[in-house]
Amino acid sequence: MNELYQEAIQEKLFFPMNPKMMVQMHYGTFVYMLKAHRHGIFELSSESVSGAIRLCWNAVTLRDLT
Repeated sequence: MNELYQEAIQEKLFFPMNPKMMVQMHYGTFVYMLKAHRHGIFELSSESVSGAIRLCWNAVTLRDLT
């Protein structure tokens, strides 16, 4: 997985960050979402999972914000 992130950084698709950190940031997001769901804090749906995936990718994706 780290290699995939590193390639995206080299191709200027992702912010230049430590790819291992980026993988853990995304992995951790979903681990804690699942834990919260299992503890009844909130319900997960296809829409909420898709939204979380989109937000995680947006957090690291380089794009023109002008």
